[in-house]
Amino acid sequence: MKTIIKVFLFLLIIIFIIFVGLYFYQKEEIEEPKLKEEINYMDYTSYDRNFTIRTSKEWKEVKDKYSLNKDAILELYNEKDNAYFLLVINPKLDYKNYYNSYKNEVFKQKEEQYKIKIDEIKKVTVNDYEWQYIDFNYVNNNINTYIRSYAIETTNYYGQIIMWTVASNEKKLANEFDYLIKNFREV
Repeated sequence: MKTIIKVFLFLLIIIFIIFVGLYFYQKEEIEEPKLKEEINYMDYTSYDRNFTIRTSKEWKEVKDKYSLNKDAILELYNEKDNAYFLLVINPKLDYKNYYNSYKNEVFKQKEEQYKIKIDEIKKVTVNDYEWQYIDFNYVNNNINTYIRSYAIETTNYYGQIIMWTVASNEKKLANEFDYLIKNFREV
């Protein structure tokens, strides 16, 4: 009889240890994530509320609207990397020409404004539209600047997205610029 009681107590202790182990194992799995650590992005809306963009947390909205460009409807900057984002939009109804004509006008303006020769026009698909863009360097006030300029089309608009940084950050920010474009939406 004493042997049966010892075996019974031994089994109870084993079962108790298993239940305690399962309790702590489940408790670790159920623990809720720390949201503040997981949010590494910011969402911004254009001044006219027609566009949104998701950026990394380093990007901020320019404090004084229209300080970078009087026609811009969204102006962002990344102080850490000395980078800027600018959105200028025109309703499609204001133009009788199509995207290709608009794009040609935009890039021709860039050639004249910056006194550059555009050798390569690149393409990217965003929200089912094929946008075109150019990359170039421009020296102003002895500062070598890397500029990426997009001619864009959305459901209701033609426009430009212009991003720039100091030339030494070109390789570092190329992926960041791609991320911004892929996370741009017309509302």
